Amino acid sequence: MRPLLPEWTLTRQAREATAAPKARVVVVDDEPQIRELLKAALQREGYRVSTCARSSPSRSTS
Repeated sequence: MRPLLPEWTLTRQAREATAAPKARVVVVDDEPQIRELLKAALQREGYRVSTCARSSPSRSTS
């Protein structure tokens, strides 16, 4: 099935809504305002975001 309109006529939001979701991001910061700011910015870009106040010893950053 072909789209009714060429892709270039779609808005950015419409293109992003049909695109595959981006990766999950975990934001770790001890300041709640920083966590929420980063979460909002990343979500606007299409990322799935989780936040926490501090890193767990069981998690490694590699």
